[in-house]
Amino acid sequence: MNEYRLGQRLSNREIEVLMLLSKGEQLNQLPLYLHVTFGVARNYARSARIKLGATTNAHAVRLAIEKGYIKVGQELVE
Repeated sequence: MNEYRLGQRLSNREIEVLMLLSKGEQLNQLPLYLHVTFGVARNYARSARIKLGATTNAHAVRLAIEKGYIKVGQELVE
């Protein structure tokens, strides 16, 4: 099992999850965009929260914007 630590760089998938959440998508909708199971999407969100030191998904999105991982209005590249 991977151990995520505060300050670790976010993976591309974790950034994708946060981008979708920043656009107002709900966690249960993410599997439709990412082609993964709900559990996998939830784990990406959880690992991003841990790495950013966030307590909620909304908090993680705010921190990801502040740290430059995502930009407001940024589109996903498929």
